[in-house]
Amino acid sequence: MPIERITEFNRERILWCCQQNAVTVEELSDELDIKIAPLYAALFEDKGLTIRQFQKMSEYFHRDLLFFFEQGMVNEASVDSAQFRTINNQKPSLARKIKILVKRAEEQRKVFIDLLEDDEDYMNTNWTRNRIQRTEQETVKAFAGRVRTWLNISEKNSFETYRNALEKSGILAFVTNGYAGKWQIQKESAVRGFSLYFDLYPVIVAKKQDSPAAQCFTLMHELGHLLLHRTSSIDEEQDLCNYQGQEKESNEFAGNVLVPDYLLNRINLTSFPYSNVNEYDNFLSIHRKAWGVSGDVIVRRLRDEGLLRRRYFEEYVAFKATLPPKEVTPGGNRTRDKEPLSIFGGIYVSVVFDALHSEQITITKASRYLDNLKIADIRKLEQRIVHI
Repeated sequence: MPIERITEFNRERILWCCQQNAVTVEELSDELDIKIAPLYAALFEDKGLTIRQFQKMSEYFHRDLLFFFEQGMVNEASVDSAQFRTINNQKPSLARKIKILVKRAEEQRKVFIDLLEDDEDYMNTNWTRNRIQRTEQETVKAFAGRVRTWLNISEKNSFETYRNALEKSGILAFVTNGYAGKWQIQKESAVRGFSLYFDLYPVIVAKKQDSPAAQCFTLMHELGHLLLHRTSSIDEEQDLCNYQGQEKESNEFAGNVLVPDYLLNRINLTSFPYSNVNEYDNFLSIHRKAWGVSGDVIVRRLRDEGLLRRRYFEEYVAFKATLPPKEVTPGGNRTRDKEPLSIFGGIYVSVVFDALHSEQITITKASRYLDNLKIADIRKLEQRIVHI
């Protein structure tokens, strides 16, 4: 029995998706496992595709299935959010998987907002009622100091304490997964993170790094874009070392939030190993662990304050570049039930469980909202939340 093929669909929309994602028809053929001749015939000779082939296309481009059957040209303002368009315009050559990850983050935020529609306490956050703003004459350093107070950051910190501070202020902080999956930024990708600006619950997404300390700087760099520039942004490795424009401001902001002057002054510079750059991280180890930051952040702050010569700073950067990268993906046993907590953070996971317990959602929906966690793992995750 011949397979039914659908001939009435919007071919221009498929070609638009290819153009937006820098994918050729030949590459699309390989990705969807559709032979090139039938695909060409479907796109240019009014032939048809099967419903399964449309489903594959929907998954590949992360578009609703009906998108390919709607009439007319694509109106980007209606099919993509202002936040997504800002990021896409900022770096139009982004890989397809990164673009899809941005959309996933938007969708995850919408799930969170929808679950909170009737909860005024969650809507009444520092971000909405008491958002801190930089004054016209205020330096980035002074503003960073006020932000640290606004976030109620203590002296001893880790990635989780910084993340919790953001969450309590009304900012969702996601971290991509080290394992392959929908929530992963590929190891070879230069992207370090991105931020989505919203008036209610903006989102920061940080790439999983070889150490949580590196993720802390990404969090605060993206927070800088949200507070200083009030816009969505996506940043690659080079942007976190940039000395110009908005990236320079966000880098200065992040460094001063993480290591304010009063902490920097605690470093005993009389015994600092200036000429031995390979000893810097060891010398700063106590401070690095206490503040939850990398040696790079402290050394950069020393340079910015004129406490370290630029020559030594550049030698340190060159030395660090020679070190082999650490393995990001953890080995050994994979704790699947813990992953949603690691990816989405405590506030998001808690809200999903609150909705489940109040019968606002089914356990099937809870599974979907928690990265398709199996029911047995949902129960394990629930116990973790209880003990947080």
